[in-house]
Amino acid sequence: MKINIPTRITIARIVLIVFLLIGLFVCWILNLATGWVSPTLGDSPISLVYFVSLLVFVIAAATDALDGYLARKWKQVTDLGKFLDPIADKLLVNSMLIFLCIPWGYAPGQIIIPVFCVILMVVRDLIVDALRFLAAKKDIVIAANIFGKLKTVAQMVAIPFVLMNSWPFLYFDQAWPNEARIANILIYLATVLSLLSGIIYVYQNRGVLKEGNLNPEAVELIAFCKEHGLTLGSVESMTAGAFGAEIASIPGASSVYRGGIITYSADIKVKLAGVEKALIEEKGVVSEEVAKSMASGGHEALEADIVISVTGNAGPTAEEGQAGVGEVYFGVFSSQGIAAIHKNFSGKRNEIRSMAAKEMVCLALNEAKKAVQNSDSMTNK
Repeated sequence: MKINIPTRITIARIVLIVFLLIGLFVCWILNLATGWVSPTLGDSPISLVYFVSLLVFVIAAATDALDGYLARKWKQVTDLGKFLDPIADKLLVNSMLIFLCIPWGYAPGQIIIPVFCVILMVVRDLIVDALRFLAAKKDIVIAANIFGKLKTVAQMVAIPFVLMNSWPFLYFDQAWPNEARIANILIYLATVLSLLSGIIYVYQNRGVLKEGNLNPEAVELIAFCKEHGLTLGSVESMTAGAFGAEIASIPGASSVYRGGIITYSADIKVKLAGVEKALIEEKGVVSEEVAKSMASGGHEALEADIVISVTGNAGPTAEEGQAGVGEVYFGVFSSQGIAAIHKNFSGKRNEIRSMAAKEMVCLALNEAKKAVQNSDSMTNK
């Protein structure tokens, strides 16, 4: 697999951070073994080790902006890049936060980030990442909010000031308690923004956490159509949009479902679905011919690969000479042609409507599979 330049930059950032952490670990071992203490930068109380860490941090942060810019500019956004980029970001920021909350012996007098701030920020990232993972499984993209971006900026600003031991503020805050120094105040600000953005993420996307009673056939239908590039449409009479609601409840349905037409009355079937008035008068609203005509008209209007229509009598009564309660006709339009399916359901009015909507899902799924099978067989000839 050929790795493009933006992804290589991301990988380089990860390698750079790993080497930085290894270097810091080595410094700790030297201090334990020999009592070695890092020299300072000139006459300042800035640790040379921390100053080098700052340079690496700044370079890594710059490559974070660079790889994203190049990936978008050169249209080289890849799944590998999207996978590695957040890992590199979290490795950079969270590893430094954890490192800076520990008083290392080789850097005496260094500012220490309060542990509770680090815990809150790291836990927030874990929760948001878990939420994004759940959303991705449901084909939902969680966009970054403004507070999340501000949180990142605040962290990127605060960490360098901590590494620089609160320079240039150290000339007046050096005698202050560790928790009150300016660098740590910036950390407090980053913590507040981190918590605020996390709460907003969870609240705005709380629907992702709901399991719901999704129709498994509808889930399979959406996934199958997405995989094979098929689109869906519907023309509903007795179900009055129940099929469309069933489909729309599945995350990612917008990439598959073109839309639906509700033709609850006979004249709307004529106006919107293109059913001939004479056909309705001759065959009746609940008939094979009208169901097929609705599906055909739906295809013309919606330009979908597969269109399912439904017309029937959900009750509670049936007039003499007309369709009985529970009698339903489905129309199916696809590359295979137009077909009609006759079903009889029993139960209360809304139960019949619900069963009809679910039957539409099953018919659409079967038709989609048949269309793909037929296409494959034609290709293999």
